[in-house]
This record gives sequence, C-alpha cells and structure tokens, in this order.
Amino acid sequence: MNKIREQALPQHWIRLKTNGATFLDRMEKIIINNSLILPSRCKQSFLRDEVLDRLFIRIGDGKDCKELEIVAWTETKHHRIVGVDVRADWRKDPPSSKLYDNIISKYLSPLLDIYNRKHKDTLRLEKGHLYTGRPILPPKATTLFKRFVALSLHKYKPPEWDSLYRFIHHCHAYKIKLSTSDLMYFLMQAGFAEESSKQIAKVYAHGRNVLSFSKPRRTFFQVYFD
Repeated sequence: MNKIREQALPQHWIRLKTNGATFLDRMEKIIINNSLILPSRCKQSFLRDEVLDRLFIRIGDGKDCKELEIVAWTETKHHRIVGVDVRADWRKDPPSSKLYDNIISKYLSPLLDIYNRKHKDTLRLEKGHLYTGRPILPPKATTLFKRFVALSLHKYKPPEWDSLYRFIHHCHAYKIKLSTSDLMYFLMQAGFAEESSKQIAKVYAHGRNVLSFSKPRRTFFQVYFD
C-alpha cells in the first residue's frame, strides 16, 4: 500500500484588480495566440446561485505524469481571485508538494508575464491558505482529500474508493465538520463533474452516518440534493 504523504498539496491563486471572468477571457486569448495549446472553458452554476468558471489548459504528457492539465478557476462570490490547480495521471501518487509547485510555476508563470506586459499589470502566483467562505480542512484531512483527488481525477479511472474511505474515517475520528454541500463544492472545484460530485458526497454522507450510528447523540448528514 502506498504511503500517505503528511504534507498536503498547496493551494495556489492569483489576486486580481479586475474580475475573474475578465482575467480568464484575456488569458484564454493569450494562450491561443502564443502557443499550440488549445484551451477549453466551462461555466457551471451550482449551489446558492454561484457560478464556477474554469479555464482548462491541456499540456499533455510529461516526465512525472500523463495528460497534464492546468485549471484556472473563479467563482462569482470571490470574483477578484482566481485559483489554480493541477490535474494529471501521476506516475507516482500522490505527487510531492515541490513537484506540484514546479509544474504550476513552469507553465503558468510565463503566461502571467505575457499578461502583465500586455495589460500593464503586476499579477503573480501566490500560495498558502485562502479564505473562501468554506470550512478549511485541517492539514491531514487536506492531505487525504487531495490524495483521493490525485488518484481519482482521470477520465479513464473510477474513484479510488480506498482513499475516500480513509478520508471519511479520518473526518469521523477527528470530528471534522464538513457538510455534503461543502464537500461537493470542493470536489467540483477540484475538477469533478456535478453528478460525480453528488454521488461521491452521498458515499461520504453514508459513511459518516454508519460510523456515527453507535453514538447516543448522532449527527446525520444530508444525502439528498435539490
């Protein structure tokens, strides 16, 4: 069994002076005009009338992974911030934090340099915890969640259930308050489709309920969605 890394994959974001949708529009044009990469765009409405706007930058195969893809995303609630994530079929899973950092910097920093010259801006990549109005998972829970994402988020693979069960057990053991709605948000932010996020959130809720069943005071998790 693979050893679970203690260090969680870091969060990356870009702080903007304009809104996120405008930034993604401009970045999409820059990528098309300055490379052979053809980006794709996805705008998706979900909880509380929020819109998740994502720009997918497909890189291809590399030394450490296959089908590498950089995802820049924003949502209406926090429109002056764009988050950055990496999706890939990793040759060694989960990827190290250093590798994750290097990949984002290697492919996105040159594009930001072009953006800054063209639009007379000073944008840069930032790293660390970012307040989004959602619960912040403790470091170990974040590690387990991102391990599940890294092992599951690939079009030829089903979810890696063992890693999800480890995450559920950890959340139960340490009494982590994470609703199915917030988990669904995190999954969609990581790149899962809405329907897949719903199904995984239902499995999470079922697992938390089963583990809580023997307690005198039980907290049941909602498993149905509007």
